[in-house]
Amino acid sequence: MYTPNIIEDFHRQLRAVTKSKGAFQSEGALIKILFLDQENICAKWNKPTHNWNRTLAQLSIIFNDRLKLNL
Repeated sequence: MYTPNIIEDFHRQLRAVTKSKGAFQSEGALIKILFLDQENICAKWNKPTHNWNRTLAQLSIIFNDRLKLNL
């Protein structure tokens, strides 16, 4: 599974939030803003993962003892 584009896009969206703000009152304020923005970003993810059923089947063979499927 190739994920760097997803990760880079996620980081780009977080950077956009921190760039638009000049400074933060505290580190806690920055963490709160990043957390809330992360929630908004993840809520927009609605694209299905390509070949997920095939990937899940292979993972269940390799990690049978650690992967519990609720089918």
